Amino acid sequence: MATVEDRSGVFRIDTEAPDATDRAISIKEGGAPLSQTGLDPWPEDRELGSADLLVDLTASDRTHTRICKALRQGCGVVLANKIPISGDAEYFRLIQDAAQAGNASLRASATVGAGLPVMDALVQGARADVCPDRITASMSGTLTYLLEGLRAGKALDDHLAEAVSKGIAEPDPTVDIAGRDVLRKATILARLSGLSDRVLERESFAASGATRAAGEAIQREQSIAERTGQAYLYLAELTAEGIRVGFRRVKADSDHARVSGEQNVFVIEPGPGVAPVSISGPGAGITPTARAVLRDVFTIAAGDPGHLPLV
Repeated sequence: MATVEDRSGVFRIDTEAPDATDRAISIKEGGAPLSQTGLDPWPEDRELGSADLLVDLTASDRTHTRICKALRQGCGVVLANKIPISGDAEYFRLIQDAAQAGNASLRASATVGAGLPVMDALVQGARADVCPDRITASMSGTLTYLLEGLRAGKALDDHLAEAVSKGIAEPDPTVDIAGRDVLRKATILARLSGLSDRVLERESFAASGATRAAGEAIQREQSIAERTGQAYLYLAELTAEGIRVGFRRVKADSDHARVSGEQNVFVIEPGPGVAPVSISGPGAGITPTARAVLRDVFTIAAGDPGHLPLV
């Protein structure tokens, strides 16, 4: 047996009954809520019983309590949902404490970089009491895809619709366009690496929405940057002071400027005298994210300590 959840509630599903599973998948693919599947509801206050693993694939802000309960019971947790560990700092601390109290592992590779090894690298450093001086990251496959299209002369609204149809952007891409998704990812990285999660700046990708006019404004900035041997990109910068998210001009031959398509790039600067570490690869899309979730499931099953607790 397993439980599945969406915004309509939590439901029990018999994984050995193919008809029930296929019906749930079909209804979700059609855009309808799980409440229309005929599955039995699972009360939120019900214990997880002998469950070994909780996987949160939602974009819900209502799963924090269940995650803490699972961890305290010794149940491993895998997250694709960024909200529980990128929101209120107190909630993050409670999840950290629950994982430690239950001697349970939480992994969240899919939340940042769609499974690139950046989170593993930062957590291993934090456990060794090694904190980077600075991290710069191009970590929105959606926004990188949009910027590439704009450089090619495409209209922002049309290119965004294309990104949604390909699964590169969410059906409601508002969180991406407002810069909130990048900020959530930056907050997660800051908390796992030991850097400050204080928000110093968050600039929207398109403050007035994904309009043609907004796209044309970005294209003008791209042209100015190119004439001076630079690239105009949307980046996150993490330091001991805090987080800055917004547009930046960088050298045209930098790692960030070479990003394309759905790629992410993370440049980790360990400190004076140590060469920066660059990690890049596919950072968006259904397949890379699904692979990251499955890899976390198998890694926890193999006894990995997880990304949390950090002690």
